[in-house]
Amino acid sequence: MKATGIVRRIDDLGRVVLPKEIRRSVGLREGDPMEIFVEGRKVILEKYCPLGQYAEQAREYVRSFQGVAQRHVFITDTEKVMASVLHTFSDTPLSDELMEAIRNKTDVENIPLQAGDTGAVAEYAAIIRDGSRDSLGEGIGAVVLVQGDSPVDEALKTQVKIAADFLGRLAKTD
Repeated sequence: MKATGIVRRIDDLGRVVLPKEIRRSVGLREGDPMEIFVEGRKVILEKYCPLGQYAEQAREYVRSFQGVAQRHVFITDTEKVMASVLHTFSDTPLSDELMEAIRNKTDVENIPLQAGDTGAVAEYAAIIRDGSRDSLGEGIGAVVLVQGDSPVDEALKTQVKIAADFLGRLAKTD
């Protein structure tokens, strides 16, 4: 844990204000849900990821899909790849374009998958919404088909949309 030298008091309602510099450096925005952990006498705040509890199921889906479709598929949360058969991609940050698509709940084609110049292209990404794909829920991740040797057809896109809908229903938060 890195010390910041910043000390804040708890107000009479039990609130603590996180300084803007810290929120910005760790990617927190107004309205982001936070999960609270207690470890001994430490209170730890972590950005809540509704898909996090389904990481193992997401990895199994990726293995199954890749075996059937003969394509690399990734499942992401709002900031990073959370399930991939290719371990070099696990936990890598997403490109700004893909994070924006998730925030806007817009399926996208042919955009960079990751931050930086990795060359990986999301040929098609279906956004996972909190609840289901036809709900007004927030974008919480994406099911991403990585660019392959042949173009993505409508049947493959439909399969990816079904996976995104299923994961959204699993992760539904109230």
